[in-house]
Order: sequence, then C-alpha cells, then structure tokens
Amino acid sequence: MSQRKKTLHSYREAARSSYTLTAKRQDSLIFLSLLMSNPKPLLHVRIVSPQQLILDTQANSVSSKNLQGSFDILPQHANFITLTENSPIVIRPATVGPASQRGEQKPLTFKFPLAIILVKENTVNIYTYIQPNLEKK
Repeated sequence: MSQRKKTLHSYREAARSSYTLTAKRQDSLIFLSLLMSNPKPLLHVRIVSPQQLILDTQANSVSSKNLQGSFDILPQHANFITLTENSPIVIRPATVGPASQRGEQKPLTFKFPLAIILVKENTVNIYTYIQPNLEKK
C-alpha cells in the first residue's frame, strides 16, 4: 500500500473512531439528562384509620407479611391488595437531598390487629383499626 493510501486509511479510521466516541458521549449525556429529569420514583404511603390519618409520607419501600408469606412493595409495583393480621408493616421513608445532608432515616414499623394494604400507581394505602361486623343473623 502506498504512503498516500495508508494516510487516507489512517484518517478514515481516526474519523470513524472519533464519530463513535462522539456518539457514545452523546448517548451518555442523553441518558444522564433523562436520569436527572426523571428522579427515582417513590411510593406515597398513607395509613388511615376511621378516626384519623396516622401517616402520610414518601417512602422507598413497604414490607409486611400475609398468609402467603413476606412481601415487599417497591415503586412501579403492580396493583395489589392484601390483608395482614398482627404482622409488622415496615415503611422505609424516602431520603431527600444530597447524601452528605440526608442522614440515614430509620424504618417506621407499625403493627395492627388487622390491616388492608392497597397498592395502586405508586400509592400505598393502609387501612387499619377495621371493625369487622361479626354479628350472627
């Protein structure tokens, strides 16, 4: 191969690799901007009794146990309804702000004789202190 062909080949390779690096950098920037504009989704958790609203907060997850076993609820969870009896319900509150200022928030644990947990569109409603009607007719 002549010197001129080698030089042209080198220029083409350099241009191709430069384009690849630029495209990869552009893809990375697009991905980062999507991450920044779409922060990690959170759960909106409410614990409701007939008398009052016990808790209304943002959380990373909710865990408990039903008759089938232990379960965790994370953001983007499918619609879900379950009944828990005398099982701890653990709520891991969301931490907000820079890592240096956040501090680690401790999980909140609640235990109710009976609770209905309803999950829909990143909202977890926990209904408790339910008084079932056990009258015989």
